[in-house]
Amino acid sequence: MLHTISEGNTGNLHQLLIKCATEAITSGKEQIDKAIIEGKAWLRPTRGIRELVL
Repeated sequence: MLHTISEGNTGNLHQLLIKCATEAITSGKEQIDKAIIEGKAWLRPTRGIRELVL
């Protein structure tokens, strides 16, 4: 599920895990469970391309 939402991009996975961990802590669950991950499925991944300005 994590791979699908983040589209395999490490940066997107990092952002997703931060959002999930924040929710787990603030909700008092203290762990990331399937419900939290499913609740973050709306997160839109980046295009995976960064612009380099020279």
